[in-house]
Amino acid sequence: MSDVQSQLARHVAKPATSDAALKAMGARAWEDQQTLVIRLSSVSDPVIRQMVRAVADYVFGKHADA
Repeated sequence: MSDVQSQLARHVAKPATSDAALKAMGARAWEDQQTLVIRLSSVSDPVIRQMVRAVADYVFGKHADA
C-alpha cells in the first residue's frame, strides 16, 4: 500500500531536535568548522552564561528578550 500524504503535509511542524542530538550536532560543527553552537539554557554558571550572551549580542545583535 502506498503512503498517502495530504496537501497540507508540508505545513506540519517537524519534531523538535532532542538535546542529545543538538549536542552531537554542535560537537560536529565545532570539530569540522570551528563553529560554536550553545543552547544558552544549558550553561549553568551565570557568569559564563552572561559572557556567552554578550558574545552572541556582539556578533548577531541584541536578542529580542534582552
